[in-house]
Amino acid sequence: MSFTRAQFINKIKDYVIKDAKTSRILPSLTIAQAILESNNGNSGLAVKGNALFGIKATSQWKGKVYTADTNEVYKGIQFTVKACFRAYDNWEESIADHTKLLTSLKRYSNLIGEKNYVQACKKIKADGYATDTYYSSKLINIIESCQLFNYDDYEEDEEMIECKSMYIDGKEYKNINQINKDGHIYVELISLKQAGYNVGYNSVIKVASIAKKITK
Repeated sequence: MSFTRAQFINKIKDYVIKDAKTSRILPSLTIAQAILESNNGNSGLAVKGNALFGIKATSQWKGKVYTADTNEVYKGIQFTVKACFRAYDNWEESIADHTKLLTSLKRYSNLIGEKNYVQACKKIKADGYATDTYYSSKLINIIESCQLFNYDDYEEDEEMIECKSMYIDGKEYKNINQINKDGHIYVELISLKQAGYNVGYNSVIKVASIAKKITK
Protein backbone atom coordinates (compact mmCIF):
# COMPACT_ATOMS: atom_id res chain seq x y z
CA MET A 1 0.00 0.00 0.00
CA SER A 2 1.04 3.61 -0.48
CA PHE A 3 1.18 5.82 2.63
CA THR A 4 0.07 9.40 2.89
CA ARG A 5 2.34 11.62 4.96
CA ALA A 6 -0.17 11.64 7.83
CA GLN A 7 -0.46 7.85 7.78
CA PHE A 8 3.31 7.46 7.77
CA ILE A 9 3.77 9.83 10.71
CA ASN A 10 1.10 8.01 12.69
CA LYS A 11 2.77 4.66 11.94
CA ILE A 12 6.26 5.60 13.18
CA LYS A 13 5.76 8.31 15.82
CA ASP A 14 5.43 5.96 18.80
CA TYR A 15 8.65 4.12 17.87
CA VAL A 16 10.49 7.42 17.48
CA ILE A 17 9.26 8.85 20.79
CA LYS A 18 10.17 5.62 22.58
CA ASP A 19 13.76 5.90 21.35
CA ALA A 20 13.90 9.64 22.10
CA LYS A 21 13.17 8.99 25.76
CA THR A 22 16.60 7.40 26.15
CA SER A 23 18.58 8.96 23.27
CA ARG A 24 17.40 12.57 23.83
CA ILE A 25 17.34 13.11 20.06
CA LEU A 26 14.38 15.31 19.08
CA PRO A 27 11.51 13.22 17.66
CA SER A 28 10.68 16.00 15.18
CA LEU A 29 14.15 15.67 13.63
CA THR A 30 13.96 11.88 13.33
CA ILE A 31 10.43 11.88 11.89
CA ALA A 32 11.31 14.63 9.40
CA GLN A 33 14.38 12.68 8.29
CA ALA A 34 12.31 9.54 7.82
CA ILE A 35 9.75 11.47 5.75
CA LEU A 36 12.41 13.03 3.55
CA GLU A 37 14.66 10.00 3.18
CA SER A 38 11.92 7.44 2.54
CA ASN A 39 9.30 9.51 0.70
CA ASN A 40 6.77 8.91 3.47
CA GLY A 41 7.68 5.24 3.65
CA ASN A 42 7.01 4.68 -0.06
CA SER A 43 10.54 4.54 -1.47
CA GLY A 44 11.96 1.29 -2.80
CA LEU A 45 14.45 1.24 0.08
CA ALA A 46 11.65 1.61 2.64
CA VAL A 47 9.38 -0.96 1.00
CA LYS A 48 11.95 -3.60 0.05
CA GLY A 49 14.61 -2.96 2.68
CA ASN A 50 12.51 -1.56 5.57
CA ALA A 51 15.08 1.25 5.68
CA LEU A 52 13.78 4.75 6.41
CA PHE A 53 17.01 6.74 6.61
CA GLY A 54 19.27 5.61 3.79
CA ILE A 55 22.18 4.65 6.04
CA LYS A 56 25.04 3.27 3.94
CA ALA A 57 26.18 -0.30 4.59
CA THR A 58 29.95 -0.13 5.13
CA SER A 59 32.24 -3.11 5.64
CA GLN A 60 31.53 -2.95 9.39
CA TRP A 61 27.80 -3.58 8.86
CA LYS A 62 26.93 -7.25 9.45
CA GLY A 63 23.20 -7.08 8.79
CA LYS A 64 21.04 -7.17 5.67
CA VAL A 65 21.94 -5.04 2.64
CA TYR A 66 19.81 -3.44 -0.09
CA THR A 67 21.42 -2.01 -3.24
CA ALA A 68 19.81 0.98 -4.93
CA ASP A 69 20.53 4.14 -6.91
CA THR A 70 20.93 7.30 -4.86
CA ASN A 71 21.52 10.98 -5.55
CA GLU A 72 24.68 12.60 -4.19
CA VAL A 73 25.83 16.22 -4.37
CA TYR A 74 29.51 17.05 -4.81
CA LYS A 75 30.69 20.65 -5.22
CA GLY A 76 27.16 21.71 -6.04
CA ILE A 77 26.69 19.09 -8.76
CA GLN A 78 24.12 16.31 -8.31
CA PHE A 79 24.82 12.87 -9.72
CA THR A 80 23.40 9.37 -9.33
CA VAL A 81 25.42 6.46 -7.94
CA LYS A 82 24.61 2.87 -6.98
CA ALA A 83 25.13 2.27 -3.27
CA CYS A 84 24.59 -0.41 -0.62
CA PHE A 85 22.26 0.48 2.23
CA ARG A 86 21.51 -1.15 5.56
CA ALA A 87 18.30 -3.18 5.46
CA TYR A 88 16.06 -4.39 8.29
CA ASP A 89 13.22 -6.75 9.16
CA ASN A 90 10.87 -3.87 10.02
CA TRP A 91 10.69 -0.10 10.41
CA GLU A 92 11.15 -0.22 14.17
CA GLU A 93 14.59 -1.79 13.65
CA SER A 94 15.44 0.98 11.17
CA ILE A 95 14.50 3.69 13.67
CA ALA A 96 16.49 1.99 16.44
CA ASP A 97 19.57 1.71 14.22
CA HIS A 98 19.26 5.38 13.24
CA THR A 99 19.17 6.27 16.95
CA LYS A 100 22.20 4.08 17.60
CA LEU A 101 24.11 5.78 14.78
CA LEU A 102 23.45 9.30 16.08
CA THR A 103 24.24 8.44 19.70
CA SER A 104 27.36 6.35 19.07
CA LEU A 105 29.31 8.59 16.67
CA LYS A 106 31.09 11.54 18.23
CA ARG A 107 30.34 13.87 15.33
CA TYR A 108 26.61 13.71 16.15
CA SER A 109 27.03 14.25 19.89
CA ASN A 110 25.86 17.87 19.56
CA LEU A 111 22.38 16.57 18.72
CA ILE A 112 21.92 14.85 22.08
CA GLY A 113 19.85 17.07 24.34
CA GLU A 114 19.31 19.74 21.67
CA LYS A 115 15.79 21.09 22.24
CA ASN A 116 15.54 23.53 19.31
CA TYR A 117 14.47 21.72 16.14
CA VAL A 118 15.88 24.44 13.86
CA GLN A 119 19.31 24.09 15.45
CA ALA A 120 19.06 20.29 15.36
CA CYS A 121 18.35 20.37 11.62
CA LYS A 122 21.29 22.70 11.00
CA LYS A 123 23.62 20.64 13.16
CA ILE A 124 22.87 17.30 11.51
CA LYS A 125 23.68 18.78 8.10
CA ALA A 126 26.87 20.37 9.43
CA ASP A 127 27.79 17.04 11.03
CA GLY A 128 27.86 15.48 7.56
CA TYR A 129 24.72 13.35 7.57
CA ALA A 130 23.72 14.37 4.01
CA THR A 131 25.34 16.03 1.01
CA ASP A 132 22.19 17.87 -0.10
CA THR A 133 22.88 21.61 0.17
CA TYR A 134 19.28 22.28 1.24
CA TYR A 135 18.98 19.32 3.64
CA SER A 136 18.47 21.47 6.75
CA SER A 137 15.85 23.73 5.20
CA LYS A 138 13.95 20.73 3.83
CA LEU A 139 13.81 19.18 7.30
CA ILE A 140 12.71 22.46 8.89
CA ASN A 141 9.95 22.90 6.30
CA ILE A 142 8.67 19.37 6.96
CA ILE A 143 8.69 19.88 10.73
CA GLU A 144 6.82 23.17 10.51
CA SER A 145 4.31 22.15 7.85
CA CYS A 146 3.43 18.96 9.73
CA GLN A 147 3.81 20.57 13.19
CA LEU A 148 6.17 17.76 14.20
CA PHE A 149 7.53 19.95 17.00
CA ASN A 150 4.47 18.87 18.99
CA TYR A 151 6.11 15.46 19.39
CA ASP A 152 9.13 17.05 21.08
CA ASP A 153 7.13 17.61 24.26
CA TYR A 154 7.44 14.19 25.87
CA GLU A 155 8.32 12.77 29.27
CA GLU A 156 11.68 11.04 29.57
CA ASP A 157 11.64 7.52 30.96
CA GLU A 158 12.33 7.17 34.65
CA GLU A 159 13.64 3.89 35.97
CA MET A 160 11.90 3.10 39.24
CA ILE A 161 13.81 1.19 41.93
CA GLU A 162 12.19 -0.03 45.12
CA CYS A 163 14.48 -0.25 48.11
CA LYS A 164 13.72 -1.89 51.45
CA SER A 165 14.92 1.02 53.54
CA MET A 166 16.88 4.27 53.46
CA TYR A 167 18.65 6.19 56.20
CA ILE A 168 17.98 9.93 56.24
CA ASP A 169 19.48 12.04 59.00
CA GLY A 170 20.14 8.88 60.93
CA LYS A 171 16.53 7.69 60.76
CA GLU A 172 15.48 4.61 58.83
CA TYR A 173 12.56 4.78 56.39
CA LYS A 174 11.16 1.65 54.79
CA ASN A 175 9.74 0.95 51.33
CA ILE A 176 10.87 4.21 49.75
CA ASN A 177 10.89 4.35 45.96
CA GLN A 178 13.95 5.65 44.16
CA ILE A 179 14.27 7.01 40.64
CA ASN A 180 17.44 6.43 38.63
CA LYS A 181 17.53 9.22 36.03
CA ASP A 182 20.46 10.62 34.04
CA GLY A 183 22.90 8.82 36.30
CA HIS A 184 21.51 10.40 39.48
CA ILE A 185 19.48 8.78 42.24
CA TYR A 186 16.32 10.55 43.39
CA VAL A 187 13.58 9.62 45.83
CA GLU A 188 9.86 10.21 45.42
CA LEU A 189 8.71 13.05 47.63
CA ILE A 190 5.36 11.47 48.27
CA SER A 191 6.94 8.27 49.57
CA LEU A 192 9.02 10.35 51.99
CA LYS A 193 5.96 12.21 53.22
CA GLN A 194 4.11 8.97 53.73
CA ALA A 195 7.10 7.73 55.72
CA GLY A 196 6.82 10.74 58.01
CA TYR A 197 9.67 12.81 56.61
CA ASN A 198 9.03 16.56 56.44
CA VAL A 199 9.23 17.38 52.73
CA GLY A 200 7.90 20.52 51.08
CA TYR A 201 6.58 20.94 47.56
CA ASN A 202 7.50 23.65 45.07
CA SER A 203 4.10 25.01 44.08
CA VAL A 204 5.32 28.25 42.50
CA ILE A 205 6.40 26.84 39.13
CA LYS A 206 5.48 23.19 39.11
CA VAL A 207 4.64 20.55 41.68
CA ALA A 208 7.86 18.71 42.40
CA SER A 209 7.78 14.96 41.84
CA ILE A 210 11.33 13.99 42.76
CA ALA A 211 14.03 15.15 45.18
CA LYS A 212 17.73 14.39 45.34
CA LYS A 213 18.65 11.52 47.62
CA ILE A 214 19.98 12.72 50.96
CA THR A 215 23.14 10.98 52.09
CA LYS A 216 24.90 11.05 55.44
